[in-house]
Amino acid sequence: MDKVRQALDRAREERAAVTAFGAQGVLVTDEPGVVSDRIEEAELSPPSPALARAFAVGAELLERNRVLPADDRSDAAQAFRMLRTQVLQRMREHGWRTLGIVSARSLDGKTTVAANLAVAISADPRHTAVLVDLDLHRPAVARLFGASGAEGIDEVLHERATLDSVMLRPTGLDRLRLLPAQDAGQRAMSGLVARPSCEALLAELKGRYTNRIIVVDMPPILDNDDALTLAPLCDCLLFVVSEGKTSRADVSRALTMLRAIPVLGTVLNNCSTLAPNKTVSYG
Repeated sequence: MDKVRQALDRAREERAAVTAFGAQGVLVTDEPGVVSDRIEEAELSPPSPALARAFAVGAELLERNRVLPADDRSDAAQAFRMLRTQVLQRMREHGWRTLGIVSARSLDGKTTVAANLAVAISADPRHTAVLVDLDLHRPAVARLFGASGAEGIDEVLHERATLDSVMLRPTGLDRLRLLPAQDAGQRAMSGLVARPSCEALLAELKGRYTNRIIVVDMPPILDNDDALTLAPLCDCLLFVVSEGKTSRADVSRALTMLRAIPVLGTVLNNCSTLAPNKTVSYG
C-alpha cells in the first residue's frame, strides 16, 4: 500500500487533476466540484446495427470476468457511472472523444476498467461507445465479452479487412460496439500500431458519429513501445494503478513518458483501504 500511496503522491506533484478510484464507489479527486447530470444539446446518432455483427453475451460470463451490466445497482457499478460522468464532463470541455486506458505494466486491470467504463458510457443516452482493443500483444476484450470470430482489428491494420467486417455488437448493449483483436502472437503484432492505417482507423471511428466516445484499451506503457506510438492518437488518457502491485518507480517513469498527453486521472485499482470488508477488485 505504501508504494501506491507514494506513487500517487509523486504523480500529484507531476500532473494536475489526478483521481483515485476507491473501493466503495467513491471517486476521490484533487479538484472540488459537483457531478452534474445536465444534458447539453447534441446530435444523437444511434449506431447502425447493419454495420456490426451481433453476438450473444452470457450474463454468467460477464459476471465471471467482472464486467458489470449497464443496469447493475451495485456500489461498483455506481462507481463506474460516477467515473463516466466526470470523465465525460472533462472530455466535453475540450471537445475530446478518444480516451486511452493505460497502465505501467500488464495485469494492473486496465482492460477490465476499460470494458466497464465503455459499458457505462454506452448506457448514457447522450452517447454511444466503441471499445477498441489495441493491446495487440495481449488482447483481452474478446475474451471478456465471450466474442469469437476469424478476423480482428489486426486484419484492418494489415488492410486485409474492413472496419465494418470486424466490428461486433453485443446483445443487450445496443449502444456499445467492440473492435477486438486476435491473439496472434508477439511477432505477428509487432509494429502494427505504427502503420498509417491505425491513425486512419481511429479517425474513421471519430468521424462516423458525433456523439461516439472511443475507449482504447492500450498496451502497458513500460512493456513495449506500442503505447507511446498510440498515445498521441488519443485525445486524453486514464492511468490505471493496482494497489499493492504497481511500484512508485513504474508510475513515475510511465507518467514522465506520457507528459505530452493529457492524463485525466489515475484509477486506483484493487483498493481495499476505504472498506476492508467490501473490497471491490477490478483485476
